[in-house]
Amino acid sequence: MVNRLFRNSFFAFCLLPFAFCLLPFAFCLLPFAFCLLPFAFCLLPFAFCLLPYLKKFVKHKSKPPVDQQK
Repeated sequence: MVNRLFRNSFFAFCLLPFAFCLLPFAFCLLPFAFCLLPFAFCLLPFAFCLLPYLKKFVKHKSKPPVDQQK
């Protein structure tokens, strides 16, 4: 367990310099993310239209009726 944890953290530290090199590109792409934000709000009503269909896939744990509870 400890060996695997050490190996994963060592791998993360090896990738850290590359993350800092890619940071400026992330900030360059940030304005484009804000340009795409209105499209997300345009698609929001369609998400509400799909809600009834999504409820079929979500399983809720229902409690048994009161007379069947012990």
